[in-house]
Amino acid sequence: MATLTTTTLVGGTGGTNLLPRRVSDEIWKKATAASIVPRLAQSSPVILGDNIFPTLTARPAATIVGEGGNKTDSQLELGAKVIRPIKAQVGLEFTIESIEQNPSGVLGLLQTELSEALARQIDLAVFHKLVAASGTAIEQGDVALDTAPSYELVDINNIDAEIEAGYGVVTDAGYDFTGFAMDPKFVARLRQAVNQKNGQRYYPELGFSNQIDSFNGLTTAVSKTVSGQVDAVADTKVRAIAGDFSALKYGYALNIPVKKIEYGDPFGNGDLQRRNSVAYLAEVIFGWAILDVNAFVVFKDADGAARTWDLVVSGGASGDTFTLTVGAATTAAIAYNASAEAIETALNALSGVTASVTGTVTKTITLSAPAVVSATGTFAGAGSVSVTAL
Repeated sequence: MATLTTTTLVGGTGGTNLLPRRVSDEIWKKATAASIVPRLAQSSPVILGDNIFPTLTARPAATIVGEGGNKTDSQLELGAKVIRPIKAQVGLEFTIESIEQNPSGVLGLLQTELSEALARQIDLAVFHKLVAASGTAIEQGDVALDTAPSYELVDINNIDAEIEAGYGVVTDAGYDFTGFAMDPKFVARLRQAVNQKNGQRYYPELGFSNQIDSFNGLTTAVSKTVSGQVDAVADTKVRAIAGDFSALKYGYALNIPVKKIEYGDPFGNGDLQRRNSVAYLAEVIFGWAILDVNAFVVFKDADGAARTWDLVVSGGASGDTFTLTVGAATTAAIAYNASAEAIETALNALSGVTASVTGTVTKTITLSAPAVVSATGTFAGAGSVSVTAL
């Protein structure tokens, strides 16, 4: 960590000053370590302005030429992909009193918070083209990885087959499966998945830590940015992105030194001098290019999947029953007037399903992982049963 004096952090001639380059270098170093895109993608140097990367639209193939025979025409076809860098920035404010009382603590917080904020923004840009601070769309830059072909996750206990199907999407397009970007919720599903034939967990090696570097021999990184659930961004329902990460080019053009701002109102919080505060601004210019979205597959929650459901049974008489289906698993028959405890027991009897049920007239089902839930009633009269996602 860089060592700075209180004077360096708060002093100066006024206006906008730059902290030493080693501070911004440390922030950028931490940002690239926290971001999962640089860990999976091929890092390429980029410049300000357009960066053109050649792409193969048709691979050359060798042939055999007889003695004295004519050489064949080249079958190589080239295209081009352009990276247009964009700028990300993040700022923090501190009161001068807090800096004077603990300058080293402020510097550590400055480096940690700025670097992690930049890391989240880099990932959100590449995965979803979204602005971290607002959740709005980024208009510049290449397409997002979440535009790749998608595969729906329907059954937690069938996740191994679902991954195989996603693998087929990528390999059928002519690409290799080289890496996995996972949301923590995807890791939770892997950990809970049970083989229906023998009752054994598919991935017993997975613990509760999200520090996963490898999965089934593939380079792996885990972050909430995969689903988008950070800062002001809502859940996109993306749970994992996998594929051939050699088809993703990434790099940064300019790492701008941290600016120290002593005057004005840079972040809309009020005049700095009036509040006896100092602001710091970190900026980086980076870019990415996806050579072919078909090199990837996006694993998403199935449409209609949710963690929380309301269950309502109307009418019913002695002998009437209903069943609940979670994913592809269906409960045994449940009495129309069953208590929340009885319904919970029926759900938890399903392999791979963990649920809690509360309520009396309207019962609320809470699942450990999002799933599609449906209800089927067997009523002699006018009774009915329904479930609604919350």
